Amino acid sequence: MELNQLYYFRVAAETQNITEAAERLHITQPTLSKVIKRLETDLGVQLFDRRPSRLELNPYGGSFLVYVNQALDALDRGQQYLESMKTGENRGLRMVSTFFGIPSMMVEQYVKLHPDLPVIEINETPENVLTMLLNDHADYALTLFPLDHPEIEPIVSIREPLLLVVPESMDPPASPVRLADYESARFGIFEGGKDLNATYLRCCSEAHFVPNIVYRSTRSQIVHQLVNELGVCTLMPAHMVLNNWNNLPPETQQRIRLVDEPKCYRTICLSGRRQSQDAALEKSGFSDFAEYARYFIQSIDRDVSNLLRDRQP
Repeated sequence: MELNQLYYFRVAAETQNITEAAERLHITQPTLSKVIKRLETDLGVQLFDRRPSRLELNPYGGSFLVYVNQALDALDRGQQYLESMKTGENRGLRMVSTFFGIPSMMVEQYVKLHPDLPVIEINETPENVLTMLLNDHADYALTLFPLDHPEIEPIVSIREPLLLVVPESMDPPASPVRLADYESARFGIFEGGKDLNATYLRCCSEAHFVPNIVYRSTRSQIVHQLVNELGVCTLMPAHMVLNNWNNLPPETQQRIRLVDEPKCYRTICLSGRRQSQDAALEKSGFSDFAEYARYFIQSIDRDVSNLLRDRQP
């Protein structure tokens, strides 16, 4: 997958017109059509429904666009940060993370609150995060595991709910939702990594069964399609529900529930070498970035709860 494919896809999604998109990108229509077709081939799905005079984003394309916007916006922030380094201006906030989704959402909202403060988000492997903090290449680390080092301060641990999603071939979960009721179901994991696998095992262990995990994939942008096509249940991080909610059909929305027994969540850890105070944050009512992070995750929890409450049968 090439970077220009993502830029071209975003413009085509914004205009939903191949002629207008090609003019904006200063390329020919056949060139743009080939780039989009190659991207669809790489992803294994069609992103647009072709109409005689326009393109229409389908559910695959709408879901993918969320993550394309996050990726391209992060690159723009990185370029702005390098410019501030060259000019000697305020270096701003540098956050390294080991996973996708929440870190980008958090930074996007933070930038909207503080447009004058440069921010850079870096995604790194778990092995490199500690080194970046110790070498002063990052101010904060957002991880799914605690960092154990005498020079690293664990600032805050935040719980993100995991929501049960069942396929349309099954009845919507009835309240109270007990994970043990799905002991015989097949499960899929759609956001890769050891952390989510361990979370699945922990939640199911608390429900006194071992999950039958039959499918693992990093294709988290099309969870609802894969859940229904494969007939599997999944535990979906709350931020993914918010990101994809408007692209979900009502039948799928009715099959997403918070689990009552046991409480399913994953722990997000914010760490740093020292706790930094920032004037811009203080003006907005947050005493530091840790308080901002806690508020952000809690808002996801609240917003998801409100969405699901409206869908209760």
